[in-house]
Amino acid sequence: MENYELQAITEEYYDEIYIYCRRRVRTDQIAEDITQEVFLALSERFKTIGKSAVRMWLYRTAAHKVDDHYRDSYKDKEYLRDVEIEDLEEDEPALIYDQFAELSEEEIDEAVEVILENLPPDDRLLYHDRYIAKLSCKELAKKHKLTDSVARKRLSRLHNKVTKIIFEFF
Repeated sequence: MENYELQAITEEYYDEIYIYCRRRVRTDQIAEDITQEVFLALSERFKTIGKSAVRMWLYRTAAHKVDDHYRDSYKDKEYLRDVEIEDLEEDEPALIYDQFAELSEEEIDEAVEVILENLPPDDRLLYHDRYIAKLSCKELAKKHKLTDSVARKRLSRLHNKVTKIIFEFF
């Protein structure tokens, strides 16, 4: 009876969980792998999950497995490494992408152009002042008439936008 119930649940929710995973990862294969991991975990814990909570458990487990995938891929493939940048708070490390280490100066210039094209004008100016003109946080705050903490916060948000652009385009 248990195998029949498990099979019925798998047939009912498999595509739904796959679509959920696919929207959160880059490839069909990764989504398929994560979906299989979710249903494998279900088969191991099936007896402890109430029938009314199965769907919620599947989604919660899928979300955790997607998070685990990204966490593991960063560790295993060493996409990122932390570096210190003066004036940024300790919990806001800048991220340097190893994949750019092998790019030519021309390719880096092209990447910077793509990044700048995708930023709003205010952020573009802030990016230029910080990373091209090499102004410190205090100098940025003074130039843009901001407090030091607001300048750091804007830099942190800018960093997040640039990170997103890099992942989308490269």
